[in-house]
Amino acid sequence: MRTGNNIVWNRYRRPLTVLASGVLAGGLAISGAVAAGPFISHPVRDESGTEIGKPGSITKMHAKSVKASLKSQAAIAQDDERTTAAATKRGKRGKRGKRGPRGYTGAQGPAGPAGAAGSATIYTVTSPTTTLASDDYVDYTSTCTSGGKAISGGFYNDATSLVFLNSSEPKGNQWSYSLTNVSSSRDTNVYFVTTCAL
Repeated sequence: MRTGNNIVWNRYRRPLTVLASGVLAGGLAISGAVAAGPFISHPVRDESGTEIGKPGSITKMHAKSVKASLKSQAAIAQDDERTTAAATKRGKRGKRGKRGPRGYTGAQGPAGPAGAAGSATIYTVTSPTTTLASDDYVDYTSTCTSGGKAISGGFYNDATSLVFLNSSEPKGNQWSYSLTNVSSSRDTNVYFVTTCAL
């Protein structure tokens, strides 16, 4: 319903009469008065004075309008709550994706700085020459001097006969050897050279 600006509702229980005029839906002109009491109206009449509404009809229409408005607001608030709840609800965790392809090999980095020179001192210890008779063997142990550590060892012979090396192994600051002259008729001269490190 659309009414004129001169309709006044009385919320207080004091005598009040205000003429009201306006147009109902459909273009029908009405006139009436508001009486004392909270939202109580006189009969609604048209311009000719014909009664077209019972006392309280405007109040009833107003009450229905208010009720419908409140119901609509409640429905909107409920929809907002549902929308908010749906938006904030965490979904299920998705499946793990496939492993990606292997990346390209990176470029070779620059060479590092040269390391400091080592402090080890390398030297050799040579044994005296000894004669190894035919069909005989010799065991010899060489010792590094100055507290050095034996790191390798070998022997020499004059090649007049065939010599077989039975064993050659380190023992701390010493290196042990065992040789056999496999010739049945020739002697040979041999000596041992041991490499040491400090």
